[in-house]
Amino acid sequence: MNGSGTSSDPFIIMTAEDLCGMLPEYCYALGCDIDFGSSPYCLDIPSITIGSSLDGRGHMIRNIVCCKTDIDFNLFTVSRNVSVSNITFENIRLTGKRTSFFGGSGLVTLSRCNFALKVSWHQANSTTTSIFNNGSMTINATECNFVVLAYWTKQRSLFRSCTLTRCQIRFTMVADSAKGSSENTSQVVYKCTMNNCTFFTDLTVNADTTAIFSYSCTYTNCCIRLSAHGTYTLWWQNDDFPLVTVADITGIESTVSKYFNLPSTLKQITPEQMQDAEYLTSLGIECVEVDE
Repeated sequence: MNGSGTSSDPFIIMTAEDLCGMLPEYCYALGCDIDFGSSPYCLDIPSITIGSSLDGRGHMIRNIVCCKTDIDFNLFTVSRNVSVSNITFENIRLTGKRTSFFGGSGLVTLSRCNFALKVSWHQANSTTTSIFNNGSMTINATECNFVVLAYWTKQRSLFRSCTLTRCQIRFTMVADSAKGSSENTSQVVYKCTMNNCTFFTDLTVNADTTAIFSYSCTYTNCCIRLSAHGTYTLWWQNDDFPLVTVADITGIESTVSKYFNLPSTLKQITPEQMQDAEYLTSLGIECVEVDE
């Protein structure tokens, strides 16, 4: 690879093999789009160690198909604090026992990244697993877009102990069952802080169980639209929206029980207003374009 691996002169990644060969002590940047569909790893991708920084320079990493049915698997392994920026992750499919996008220890700082994932787990979750972070590592994301479709036998977590600022999240979950209200290991969003984010979530469960959306989270100046389908109970932990300044809960179907104790300061907006960038900006919410 060209470059010397420093922050001012990073190694330039040109192939999937280069990406899979990163070492944690060096800095890297993408020199082109990386397509795993035509790589030697198209059927069996290894866990990829991230360098101390990875700058996508506007390029894509795409067509990763991972199926690990017998082991816990992290697509990207983190062993220290790292930064990932300016990358679009497109058509990432994670299927297996327990699969997460990032795992290990340390802090991953994400900026101006886009994620399009399809996820399926076949094993019960644990107190340290979620789609995006597994283990003792955490995420600090700014100006990122997350589009996630999840098919599960039982509800899992999307983020755990993360901070998201000026991000857009579109999360669709289809599960055969949810967690009970007394179990806090599988909240959709768990112990997170969200600032100036827009969150669209659509949950479908057909079972006599309880899906808990949030646990010990802080939301400041966020737009949240919950859409629920099925026969389960949708429950917001602690029976309220803690520190939510703007939210929309329209679209919850009558077949779903729900427990919400909405404060008088909560501003209701319609789905049409949710799609109106000019209107959201007038409320003080920064909007980020999302490529569908």
